[in-house]
Amino acid sequence: MTLRAVTLLAMIERGIQLRRAGHPRLAIGCYQRVIDQDRSDATAWTCLGNALKDVGRIAEAIAAQRQAASLAPGNAAVQLNLAIALRHAEAWHEALAVLDRAAALAPDDAAVAWERALILLQLGHYAAGLTEYEARFALPNGPTLPPGLRVWAGEDPADRTITLLPEQGFGDTFLAMRFVASLQARGARVVLQARAETLRLLATDPSITIFALDQPSPQSDMICPMMSLPRHLATVSTAIPPPWRPRPDSQAQAKAAMLVPRRAGTMQVGICWAGSDGFADNRRRSVPLDALLSLLELPDVSLFSLQKGRAAADLAPAVTAGLVTDLGPMLDDFAETAAVLARLDLVITTDSAVAHLAGSVGIPVWVLLHRPAYWIYGTAGTSTPWYPAMRLFRQPQPGDWAGTMSEVIQAFASVRALPPPAPSDLEDLA
Repeated sequence: MTLRAVTLLAMIERGIQLRRAGHPRLAIGCYQRVIDQDRSDATAWTCLGNALKDVGRIAEAIAAQRQAASLAPGNAAVQLNLAIALRHAEAWHEALAVLDRAAALAPDDAAVAWERALILLQLGHYAAGLTEYEARFALPNGPTLPPGLRVWAGEDPADRTITLLPEQGFGDTFLAMRFVASLQARGARVVLQARAETLRLLATDPSITIFALDQPSPQSDMICPMMSLPRHLATVSTAIPPPWRPRPDSQAQAKAAMLVPRRAGTMQVGICWAGSDGFADNRRRSVPLDALLSLLELPDVSLFSLQKGRAAADLAPAVTAGLVTDLGPMLDDFAETAAVLARLDLVITTDSAVAHLAGSVGIPVWVLLHRPAYWIYGTAGTSTPWYPAMRLFRQPQPGDWAGTMSEVIQAFASVRALPPPAPSDLEDLA
C-alpha cells in the first residue's frame, strides 16, 4: 500500500471516529478530502453518504450512496447503506429492491434483515416484517437473551409458565403489554420482568407475576422478549388487540390530584418534546421546545411538562416565568405519570414512552412525528391502529417542526368545540 493510500485510509478512519463521537459535519469534511484525492474510493463515498444522512441532507446522501454502489456493486454493506438512505427518503419500494440485492450478496447479514423488517413493518406487512424483526438479536448492538433458556417460538403455551423480558425502550413495553391477555387466553401463566420505572405500574395487574431486574427470576418453562409477542400473536392489522389499559394505583392517584388540580375553563395540556437520551435517533425525533411553547399563545391553556432527562433543562426560563408547570422532577415512576396523564385534557408529545403510555391510558394524545416515523405509525394519515385515541401530526418535510406545530395550533379550534373526554379509570373520581 502506498503512502498516499495509507494517508487517505487514515482520513476515512478519522471521519468514522468523528461520526461515532457525534460530529457528522466534521466527518463529512474528512470524507470529502479523500474524495478530492480519489473519486474512485467507494468507502469514502458510502461513509460520506452516511454522514450526510445524519445531518438531514438526504438527497445528497442518496447521491453519494449511489456513487458508492456503482463503484462497488458487489459490496453488501454499500447496498445496505444505500437502502437506509432511501428509507430516510421514504422511498420504501426502491429500498426493498436494493435490500434484495444486498441479501443476495450476504444472505446471513442480520443488518440487512433488520432493515427489511423496518420497511416491511412501516408498509403494514406485519407477517413478513415481524419475522425479520427477530434479526435484532444478531445485531452487534442488539438486545441479548439470557443463555441456556428456551425461547418461546409460538408453540402451544397452555399450562406453561412464560417469562416476558423487557427490551429496547419503555414505549415498547407499553406497546407489547396488549398481547399479555392473548397469551393468557391460550393457557399460559405469565411472569414479567420489569424495569424499576415500570414496576409499580405493571404490578397493578394481579394476573401477572412481576419481578424486578435485580431480583432472581421465578421458575419458568420458557422466556419471550416482549417485542416478539406481536409476531406470534398478531400478524395482520385486523388482529391487533386494543391497547393495554393500566390499572389505577391509589397512591399515584392521590399524588396526581395534588400535582394537577382541576381548573374550570382551562384546557390542561401535558407536553413532552424528547424521548429517551439513550435512543440513537433521539435527536431527530425530538421537537424544539420553543415550537411547543407556541401553545402558550392560545387562550385558557395551561401547560404541564412531563419531560424527563437532559432535555428537561431547556424548560427553566418558562418555569421561572410561571408559564409552565414542570412535573418531571416530581414523577418518580410511570405509575405516577399514568395517573397524571389521566387528569389532563390533552397530551402533545413527540414519539416517546409518554406517547405510548397516554395511548394506553386512553386520553386524547397528539403525537408529533419526525420523518420517517416509527413503524407503528405507518407511512401516512392521522391515525394508527395501534392506539385509537391518538391523532398523528406528521412533519410536512423532514425537520419541519414549525409546519407541524402550525397544524397543531389550527387543530385546537376543533378541540375547543368538543365535549370534555370521559374520565379515565386511572383518575381519582372522588
